Amino acid sequence: NYKVRYWDPAWKEIVHSYLDRIVSQGFFGIYLDIVDAFEYWSDPRNGEPLHLTEGDAASRMIRFVEEIARYCRVSLGRPDFYIIPQNGERILDYDDGSLLDTISGIGIEDLFYNELDPIPQEETSYRIGYLERVRKAGKPVFVVDYVDDGSGYTGPNRARIDSFLEQCRTRGYIPYAAVSDRSLDELNVIPGVQP
Repeated sequence: NYKVRYWDPAWKEIVHSYLDRIVSQGFFGIYLDIVDAFEYWSDPRNGEPLHLTEGDAASRMIRFVEEIARYCRVSLGRPDFYIIPQNGERILDYDDGSLLDTISGIGIEDLFYNELDPIPQEETSYRIGYLERVRKAGKPVFVVDYVDDGSGYTGPNRARIDSFLEQCRTRGYIPYAAVSDRSLDELNVIPGVQP
């Protein structure tokens, strides 16, 4: 969860060493968190001695994701390797189509709920505008909302989970109702609802 200088060659070497291990262990893809770091590096209030224009920061992130894909798919010989960025969907404002061609789908958190509280419709609609570009490109949209308070699949907890699942499925998104503590340290199985 650190905002690294993702364009730095030394950082890229570190990432390549991890990718070598990931691929050698037989994994079929990676889930890239903090793609939205481009927003951090373009914020003049980030507390860093450096900030970029948002377009430059986004372009550097797009190139980095594309380099990761090329490294896995070409250099490591895994042409079908999945590349799934998480969040940061606004980066598509700066994409000429190459990023959308490169990624295998997108993962999103907190689309309909901020833990147990509904997110304002205008914020959700704004984000859905980007997600529809991914979906229309034939790529899956995975949504994780932390809507299960752990009290069991009954009452208000059930209503919230069902609402989240329905909103995702109606749009053709693949939902995962996670536990609201955000720990993601176990699979949240809801019998008959979420295997």
